[in-house]
Amino acid sequence: MRIKIKQVDHNGLNGRERPPQNADIGLEGIVIGVENVCHDGEIANAVADVFSGDPDAYVLAVFTCLMSDDRILEISEDEMEVVK
Repeated sequence: MRIKIKQVDHNGLNGRERPPQNADIGLEGIVIGVENVCHDGEIANAVADVFSGDPDAYVLAVFTCLMSDDRILEISEDEMEVVK
């Protein structure tokens, strides 16, 4: 799947080793992996974390992407759009 970075969230998701930067907005890449991550940056245990009963808990998909400049970035679902 081809993606494009549409925005960068510096405050919403912790724990990424390779987050995008503002200069990466508009950059395209190819998804090479995906993980579900909790709001605190921990890898989600899908069903248990989503239905934990914690009203502040949420889970995001974080895509590992090989970008057009040959870097690998970790991009949340909120930061990207699919390129057709």
